[in-house]
Amino acid sequence: MWFKAVLPFKLDADFECQAESLAEHLEKNLFQPCSAYSMSSAGWFPPMGTPEAPLVHAAGHFMMVALKVQDKILPAAAIKEALDD
Repeated sequence: MWFKAVLPFKLDADFECQAESLAEHLEKNLFQPCSAYSMSSAGWFPPMGTPEAPLVHAAGHFMMVALKVQDKILPAAAIKEALDD
């Protein structure tokens, strides 16, 4: 998986959350693609790229999470009108 943007964070205080419990919290806001009436959508997605992968990839003292964002550039009506022409 290639990233458009990577934002690493270093937490100063001891981070007590484990990967499993962090994944449970992230599951409340999973990524859902834009609906017909929404212009954008954002949510958590597995960082390894496959939907079956865990939401948190832990390696040593590091944890990786991915926020997926989808924006509609043009409304569906404008695309339909252009195709009809």
